[in-house]
Amino acid sequence: MKAYFLQRLISYLIDFFIIIFIVTGITFFIPTSEAYKEAYEESNEITDLYLNGEIGNSEYLSRYGDVSYTIAKETVIVTVIHLVVTIAYFGTYAYYMNGQTIGKKLMKIRVVNKDNSNVGHGILIFRTAVIYGVIESIISLIILQFISSNMYLYVITPLEFLQYAFVLISLFMIMFRKDGKGLHDILFKTKVVSLK
Repeated sequence: MKAYFLQRLISYLIDFFIIIFIVTGITFFIPTSEAYKEAYEESNEITDLYLNGEIGNSEYLSRYGDVSYTIAKETVIVTVIHLVVTIAYFGTYAYYMNGQTIGKKLMKIRVVNKDNSNVGHGILIFRTAVIYGVIESIISLIILQFISSNMYLYVITPLEFLQYAFVLISLFMIMFRKDGKGLHDILFKTKVVSLK
């Protein structure tokens, strides 16, 4: 029987907080650079100026692009750790737990192949990479090494848009399709089933 949307949503929220907890625990001891602190404060100031109508779109994009670039450069290690934890949790841990993460186990659902057999490790990793933004983050990290700060926002924004669009379309598909499959399920020939 297919998993209900609410089961999948609650499962995702549980897993999301577990990932945040693990990543925060690992990165807690990584010192924050002065450049990051300054860029973070400046991003807040720029946003306030824009929202108060004190600067226009072009100045906002120009200044915010530079700040975003600095923040991205200063958080590469944290981003890499987040990617590794995400793949390890949703790909490897779920593989060894027969298609279940902690959230899925609590909600009594699991990921299976379309024929109800166990999903392979590689499929779970690629499924994770697509739906949880791993591919987008890896591309962003690579691009970060090769472009200038004034081009960063213009290159990254379309990538982020595509990732958000993919997730949003998958979300609506899970909610409204009879089989409850999202794009990632169709792409990797998987489904999420209820064990109740």
